[in-house]
Amino acid sequence: MGDVVQAHIDPTGYLILQFEDSHLELKDLSEEKNRDLMTAVIGDVMPKFKNLTSQQKRKIENRIKLLSNIAKEIRKSSEVL
Repeated sequence: MGDVVQAHIDPTGYLILQFEDSHLELKDLSEEKNRDLMTAVIGDVMPKFKNLTSQQKRKIENRIKLLSNIAKEIRKSSEVL
């Protein structure tokens, strides 16, 4: 794509490209002529998305483990009382 310094994907399917000289281009990824570009974008985004979802999954698993331990301690305390 040349001297692209930033790229953003709009929720409507547009790719916004900012170039070194500060000009912007808007590419509609749903257009057939942009299919190769869409494939390249997906190839770049999917590993990042996978990493983000994996991190979130680990956070949730850690919270569940913590809450499970708290519940066990509460049960032990109630048995004593």
